[in-house]
Amino acid sequence: MINTRDRKFILKLITLAERKKFLAVFFMVLFLLLSFWLNKSPDTGNAQVKFAPPMATEEAVNKTESLQLVTVTRVVDGDTFYYEAGGVKGEVRMLGIDTPETVDPRKPVQCFGKEASAETKKLLEGKGAILKEDSQESGVDRYNRQLRYVYLLDGTFVNEYLVAEGYAHATPQYNFDMKESFVDLENKARIAERGLWNPKVCQ
Repeated sequence: MINTRDRKFILKLITLAERKKFLAVFFMVLFLLLSFWLNKSPDTGNAQVKFAPPMATEEAVNKTESLQLVTVTRVVDGDTFYYEAGGVKGEVRMLGIDTPETVDPRKPVQCFGKEASAETKKLLEGKGAILKEDSQESGVDRYNRQLRYVYLLDGTFVNEYLVAEGYAHATPQYNFDMKESFVDLENKARIAERGLWNPKVCQ
């Protein structure tokens, strides 16, 4: 189902399309709605991975509150990457999730960390992505990395996908808009023994 926040974004994009005559955006939004009605989503078992509205142009995205269109230049690990947008570079820590550690010199490489890093790299590196802010989080962590939800241009919600497929834990110790959804998806992944929850993979 489309949640209230996503519905507002879709309506905002439709209004933008009509006002600016961005017909491509308008028809892509209609296609998105049809996709939801037909339940065309990536196969994540019992998990329901939500989508962001597809964005046709950088102007359309950047005029929409709290969204930013970027190109991912390098994936650091399963939940962190660098990006560039309009000549400006930045670093993102994906909000609400935590993948097993692989690059912290103070810690050993954790179980399923390499797999999580590889999956995030496959999804994001060298590709366009949409960053979305959270209404409760400050926007940056203590290392000055931007805390963001991340969507692929095809609509895949990356943060949620990583939790649903067992590549990441949810982080319920923090307050953020998607906390209940992420915790629910983690529980489903744990029950289904996906990814890092598979006892044959991680003891």
